[in-house]
Amino acid sequence: VAQAALAEGLEVYDLYYTAGSSTMVTAFEGEIDQFSDTTTLGAGFRCVVDGSMGYANTQKLCEEEAVRLVRDAKAGALAIEAKGFTQIYPGGGQYAALPEAEDSPCDVERLKDAALSLERLARAADGRVESTPFSAVQYSAREVALWNSYGLDLHTRQAGYGAHYEAVVAEGGRKYTGSASEEALSLEGLALEAIAKEAVGLAVGSIGGSSV
Repeated sequence: VAQAALAEGLEVYDLYYTAGSSTMVTAFEGEIDQFSDTTTLGAGFRCVVDGSMGYANTQKLCEEEAVRLVRDAKAGALAIEAKGFTQIYPGGGQYAALPEAEDSPCDVERLKDAALSLERLARAADGRVESTPFSAVQYSAREVALWNSYGLDLHTRQAGYGAHYEAVVAEGGRKYTGSASEEALSLEGLALEAIAKEAVGLAVGSIGGSSV
């Protein structure tokens, strides 16, 4: 991108990159009923030409696409007749340090076990648990980078786990629901038993109540 920008005579520009992944497992009645594994990727380029800013984006990372990205952004800037306030900031001197994610692959089998465990723990907490509309455990990761012609060069990668559980409790011919969620940096950090008990407790706590 820097070479393409130089070839186009650009002096002020920046490049933003982001990539992410998400793996989610859901359980229903003691079985895994859904599995999803998604990835995202994208890059955006901005440049200032004659007081106007142009922008282009892509989901392809190759030399040919870098050239197109720069040319399209430049063409967009030149096509703008009205000149406005445009500025690409050089950045500050210091930035807060974010906790970097470990480069460890997601263990799908452990995600499955965790989703199934939520169901078991909920039923063990109260015999009135009739069903589980949603029991899910998810792993997600995101990487972001920002670079510009002033020398700014930032990069971070974060990842974590999340769990969500919904319980249906039956009492006196009526059904009551409760749900609970939690996020953590590691799968071990998810308090599965506490999540299940909280969801069940909310459902049981609504017994005898009336809808508003």
